[in-house]
Amino acid sequence: MPARMILGRGPSVLTIAADTTDYDVRAAVVAAGGDPTTRLDVVVTIAAGVVVYQTSANGALHLSASAWTAGTTLKINNNGTICGKGGAGGNGGHRISDAGKTNGTPGFAAIYFNNANVAVTIDNTTGYIFGGGGGGGGASGGAATDGTGGGGGRGRLGGAAGVNDGAGSVPTAGTFAAAGVGGLNSGRVGGDGGDWGQAGIDGSAGVDAGGIGGTAGLAINKGATALAWTGGFNAAQVKGAIT
Repeated sequence: MPARMILGRGPSVLTIAADTTDYDVRAAVVAAGGDPTTRLDVVVTIAAGVVVYQTSANGALHLSASAWTAGTTLKINNNGTICGKGGAGGNGGHRISDAGKTNGTPGFAAIYFNNANVAVTIDNTTGYIFGGGGGGGGASGGAATDGTGGGGGRGRLGGAAGVNDGAGSVPTAGTFAAAGVGGLNSGRVGGDGGDWGQAGIDGSAGVDAGGIGGTAGLAINKGATALAWTGGFNAAQVKGAIT
């Protein structure tokens, strides 16, 4: 793991110097010789240009569910990008029955805390924190017209594209650069995937309502964690809700 820790009377310091997936702060502390069963002051610094991104169900950067000692502090100096995974696009419905149509799936949170024993401060002055985009809903089929799939939500690991029932332009997956675009077939339109921290678009109606776009990924799921900011807390640098 591209991190180092300095132990002693001062804070425990971890540096993320290269692109990293699913960064577990507690695991990194333990791997570097720290002991979370004692009160710690932890500093995680993400270097400029580095992307910390998500491939699993946890946030791209997260506190492990394992216990931390009350009074522990965590300072995150983010000079790079922390981003959640994009949601998958839904599938288009059958040209007669509309069978097989699905909703887009939700985007994922960039950061997951939810630990009352750890107080977190974030300096995001030169960084970005983006929730993943939700997947677009599949378009309804019927009236002898194939439904089309939705686009994938935006993410460093973007959401997969949905699948057309048959004819139509092919929907695209989400990428780091852009959300995916839904498929199109004779007025049946799969929903586009959501941009950073945005929900996917619903698919168009046919014999029934279109599939629902996936919900937006959170910027931060903080739960019971106390959270403060020292910079970079604005709509341009933090995209997605904080709950």
